Amino acid sequence: MKSTAVQNISSVELILRNRVFNSYYWKEKCFGLTSETIIDKILELKYIGGMNHSSNQPTDFICLFIKLLQLNPSEEIIDEYLSDPDLKYLRALTALFIRFTYPPHKIYSKLEKLYCDYKKLVILKSKGYAIIHMDEYIDLLLNSEHIFEISLPKIPKRSILEENGKLAPYVSVLENELNIDKNKKEDESQSEHESETEEEKDIDISYKYKNSGKFF
Repeated sequence: MKSTAVQNISSVELILRNRVFNSYYWKEKCFGLTSETIIDKILELKYIGGMNHSSNQPTDFICLFIKLLQLNPSEEIIDEYLSDPDLKYLRALTALFIRFTYPPHKIYSKLEKLYCDYKKLVILKSKGYAIIHMDEYIDLLLNSEHIFEISLPKIPKRSILEENGKLAPYVSVLENELNIDKNKKEDESQSEHESETEEEKDIDISYKYKNSGKFF
């Protein structure tokens, strides 16, 4: 069953919630946003992170995350957010939303697809800015219990979900690409063999007609 907006927000640490709700960005930029208009604000993001420790203020990223929890968009909208690889900060924010609110089997199935995304993200850490790639960020979400001053819900290991029939065995992006390439080559080889067989048949028929004197 899908969690409610109230449940989502109440799961965020009280200190962080209060800092977000008292911040200028929340009061001035997040008021009245919808699941459609929030995209415009997300596209303005320059980095991901939780608190800006130099100013002791929450980042725009974390404010928009709290707003997304409040909006609690449908799964269809979330999948749409996730679908465009060029909108990397929208994808990053949506991935955090999925990790925080979705059941374990959906977290794995939706986020593992992003292991093939290697775009660079700027991340604000306690000592300043750094670069992280999307696949590294996804790995953090799947394997960490804390990120951006947020305690993430505990999820079982993938192997347990596989044993319970909740997930199919994991196939890496590279392995999947190799299998697709192998199948493609096998299909091409089979097609070439069939083509050669047809040519041999035509030659054989032509030879028989010629020897029978019935060839044109």
